Amino acid sequence: MPQFKSFAPDARVSGRLVQAFVDCVEYRSINSYLSQHGFLGRQGFQKVDPRGWYYQQDWLDLLGEITEREDEASPLRDFFGIGRGMIDTLNLHETVAYYPLFESILTFTHLYDELHRGDAGYVTVKRISHEVLQVEARIPYPDDLLFGLLTEAAERHDVSRYPVRPNPDVPGRDAGGEVTLYDIGRG
Repeated sequence: MPQFKSFAPDARVSGRLVQAFVDCVEYRSINSYLSQHGFLGRQGFQKVDPRGWYYQQDWLDLLGEITEREDEASPLRDFFGIGRGMIDTLNLHETVAYYPLFESILTFTHLYDELHRGDAGYVTVKRISHEVLQVEARIPYPDDLLFGLLTEAAERHDVSRYPVRPNPDVPGRDAGGEVTLYDIGRG
């Protein structure tokens, strides 16, 4: 199973992001499972303060433990589905509805910076052509988490016009690459 590693020992993650993940998990009706197995009590996440800051590696260790402990069919391993749900739990639904897709995703890059401190990685977006965007992510989280968030944003715009796919020419971080690239749009 993947081991998630922070890029720096002092990198921090906002309690707002941790709470959004937990709320998304609650939405998927498995919060009782997390509590039953004591996952949220580990590393100080029993009572998350959305205004607080937590060591990113502690959060990554919890995600790694969940991933290693659960079987392949567990909804806890569905980082793609959790990423999709985070559009709502991070209150991004209005941003996605109001702005064109490029600007919505550009907002995600700024939000990533806002929700992290220290060398916690980055997310950038650039326009490859009029119809194609490319997102580059150097983040220590599972690739499927951002893939799900991007897919949900694209589907709320027009999935036929903006399909999201990992770039096949560059191995993603989960496959040992330095960055993960996602292509959005037809091109």
